Order: sequence, then structure tokens, then C-alpha cells
Amino acid sequence: MCGAEDGNSFRRQARPMYRRHYAEIREFIEQRKEQSRVLDFDMKDGWKPLCDFLNKPVPVNEPFPKVNETKMIQEKIAVMMVVGARQGFKTMFRHCLWLLPIVAVGYLALRSYSSIH
Repeated sequence: MCGAEDGNSFRRQARPMYRRHYAEIREFIEQRKEQSRVLDFDMKDGWKPLCDFLNKPVPVNEPFPKVNETKMIQEKIAVMMVVGARQGFKTMFRHCLWLLPIVAVGYLALRSYSSIH
């Protein structure tokens, strides 16, 4: 991916490649600024610039959604990991539940066979 040979190589190349791509896009837009409507939006600015750009009123009593906040993302990942672990244990337990009698019968049969011979 991106000319990278392994994960470390990809990590070293990804950020500079993203920055070059972003600069190319910015240059493309800057060259055509008069021909198009472009909003250079920063999430920190909240509703006002976005609503002004869209010619819409700013929502009253509606906080601006901040879905990319690091803390929130980390909390969601933690919840997903716990839920995933629980689901994994449930699945493993379910599979082991039917496997246990088979192993027990096999063990007893092997033990019985060994004592006869």
C-alpha cells in the first residue's frame, strides 16, 4: 500500500503522503476559487461558519457535534473491546461446551483401552 513494503514503512510514508495530497487539493481549489463555493471549515468554529455558508439559521439549543474528539473515540474503542471480548468468550464457551463431552469420552476410552492392553 502506498509503495510501502511493511507496516513500519507505511507508517513512515503515510503522513508525508497525506500532507502532499492535502497540499495538492488546496492548490487545486485555490486556483479555482472564483469558480466554486468552498468552505474552509474548522470543526472548532462550530455552527456559525457552516450555517452562514449554507444560508441556514444557526441551531438554537443544539450543541455542535464533536464526533472526532480523542477522548470520545478512546471511550468507544474501550467499549468495543469489552463487548468484543465478551462476545469472544461467549462463542468460545459455546463451542467448548459441546467439545467437552467428546474430549471426556475420548479420554475415558483411551484410559480404558490402555488398562486393557
